[in-house]
Amino acid sequence: PAYTGARQPGMTGQVKEEVLTRLAELSIRVQNGQVRFDPILLRHSEFLTSPSALEFFDVTGQRQSIALAPGQLGFTYCQVPVVLKASSKASVVITRADGSESGVDGLELSPEDSLSLFKKLGEISSIVVSLAPNLP
Repeated sequence: PAYTGARQPGMTGQVKEEVLTRLAELSIRVQNGQVRFDPILLRHSEFLTSPSALEFFDVTGQRQSIALAPGQLGFTYCQVPVVLKASSKASVVITRADGSESGVDGLELSPEDSLSLFKKLGEISSIVVSLAPNLP
């Protein structure tokens, strides 16, 4: 409007809905403040058929890249790379900024790790999620 100067339009309801829908399609759910990977909408056709790289900006604003293998799918959540892959056992492996790793059986992050992710504290450098191989 002429009386307020240049303004950047906000996201429309449809754009917001599509962002939220895509996160659900990629298996992300937040329940009771915890991140859960629930692949009910994820399709096997989403996974890579050839090697690739995921390029992203980390929580400090630095450009990063991680290699992805065939059979994997990569994206970021709260500026942390998440790699999904098929496996015989559902599990999550978190790589921390200090290089240490912690793994959990199942597909849910702890409340502490979820909060660290949401606050973009930089404590988590990557997440690898192993999913059961029964995707559509």
